[in-house]
Amino acid sequence: MLRKLVCKRICAYKNFDDEDSVDGNRPSSSSSSSSKAPSSGRKGISMGSGRRPGPPTGVKAAGKEGASAGAVDEEDFIRAFDDVPTVQIYSNRELEESMNKIREVLSDDKHDWEQRVVALKKVRSLLLAGAADYDGYHQHLRLLDNAFKLSVKDLRSQVVREACITLGHLSSVLGNRFDHGAETIMPTLLNLVPNSAKIMATSGVAAIRLIMRHTHYPRLIPIMTSNCTSKSVAVRRRCYEFLDLLLQEWHTHSLER
Repeated sequence: MLRKLVCKRICAYKNFDDEDSVDGNRPSSSSSSSSKAPSSGRKGISMGSGRRPGPPTGVKAAGKEGASAGAVDEEDFIRAFDDVPTVQIYSNRELEESMNKIREVLSDDKHDWEQRVVALKKVRSLLLAGAADYDGYHQHLRLLDNAFKLSVKDLRSQVVREACITLGHLSSVLGNRFDHGAETIMPTLLNLVPNSAKIMATSGVAAIRLIMRHTHYPRLIPIMTSNCTSKSVAVRRRCYEFLDLLLQEWHTHSLER
């Protein structure tokens, strides 16, 4: 039943001709005028005011490259998963001390931003070293919920990007065991989508897509559907994309819970 409802909403949205673009701008006058009925067929009389020359081709190309500068995607994140220092874990106590130190750094935005980036990478280093197999790891991970939120909200794009990579990595490794973390961080990640800084917006999108692929937690669905009515056009459209991805990746039993 839920699957049919989600499919119906996605189809309805795709068939709906939204007047706004993804960033909230109106369509150009040229596109709107093309839908109008043609004139009576008389040739217009030139008044000597020819069309203004457009910018040189090189300028257009440079503008296009500038628009995509800083954008990231899932492949960029996956490549960055293991681009971290190698560490070894010898005991539960050592893991606990490392997680406590990470939480201390990430929970205080007054710490130098480079230290926070190092701490986020340390989370991935520990995960690659097998931290998830130790008793108490998931409890320590839950204690990082607020620290992750603070990192995703950071004004430094480097911190935001590293936080999103780390969240995507946690989801890809832990799968459904990252259910609580995914539910907790999802609203904060969605707030990145309409961000004017492309690196932040695309980092949020990449993290959400990775979470939707690997953590099939039914309580993520209401978060997405509720944001399908967001005031932000970018958020609405992305949420329908995420729901579409969900229908492709999730098993039916996950949708019927």
